[in-house]
Amino acid sequence: MLGASRYLGIALVAGLPLTRGPLAQPEDPGRPDWRRYHGTAETHALLDGWAKAFPRLTELYSIGQTLKGTPLMVMEITNEDTGPASRKPACNCLAG
Repeated sequence: MLGASRYLGIALVAGLPLTRGPLAQPEDPGRPDWRRYHGTAETHALLDGWAKAFPRLTELYSIGQTLKGTPLMVMEITNEDTGPASRKPACNCLAG
């Protein structure tokens, strides 16, 4: 696992209040609906889906917890076949 400032890809930090309604359906990570808000549970499910779909390109880990104890998740995206992320330029994108 690399430090937050030493990776290539997108960091999605999910620690927002849970707002998933009773009629919400699980979303397909391959076709997320970007036209609407995703609560914490949905965001974590999308991150988990992407990590499972692209295990050679992603690493999903927690960098801590919110005051309420919700994990702050980061997804590191890089192609390890072309070298370690620490040896590449970095891009940091926060969502939340």
